[in-house]
Amino acid sequence: MTRSKLPALIGSAVAIASFFFVGLRPAMAFGRHAGHLLAGGVGAESSGVVARSLGGFGPILASIGVASLFAVLGAMVGALIGAVTRLDVRKAAAPAAHKAN
Repeated sequence: MTRSKLPALIGSAVAIASFFFVGLRPAMAFGRHAGHLLAGGVGAESSGVVARSLGGFGPILASIGVASLFAVLGAMVGALIGAVTRLDVRKAAAPAAHKAN
């Protein structure tokens, strides 16, 4: 039995495109907020290098994490749709030839 990766790739591409239209801004906003909370939790001053780097890396890490989540879920949905709608029809088994005794 052969499996096609095409439905999973299509599902992943559609999910990444939808991430760029729907999920990029919220991921960056929540990442920035998480970076500021983390910087406050470790006791960095608001103008320090550590606070600025955490505030800058937070949106990047959040965007990568959410984009990978979108891609994996999109690939799963694409593979599921591809498995359900697969159109390869198997040939019927040839009737067994009767041996003449």
